[in-house]
Amino acid sequence: MSERIGFMDHISLAVPNVPAQVDFFSAVMGMDVLMRSEEFGLVAEPESGFRIEIARSDGPETKFLHIGFQTGSVDQAYEQLTRAGLETVHAPHKRFANRTAFLRDGAGLEIQVSSRA
Repeated sequence: MSERIGFMDHISLAVPNVPAQVDFFSAVMGMDVLMRSEEFGLVAEPESGFRIEIARSDGPETKFLHIGFQTGSVDQAYEQLTRAGLETVHAPHKRFANRTAFLRDGAGLEIQVSSRA
């Protein structure tokens, strides 16, 4: 068994109407709204803290973008994932207050690894 990367932190979706999707997760699913704009929303499940990032899509379809993991070291997680055969989408870099990287597995699933910078 390989070394654990970190913990699952969030999923990211692209939707045609961000405010309507944020309203759905809040009003219907009981999630807490952490951020809301026309372009981006962030909701969290109040008990677990699991988050859903919601970005505006370019078209009418809802799309799954990625699964996000928090890790102690982005560089170590990136190295471990590239050794396991994942391809680099974005190499480790600073993004906002985090250090992050995006990779893709053989099935096309995008994985984000992040840690506090």
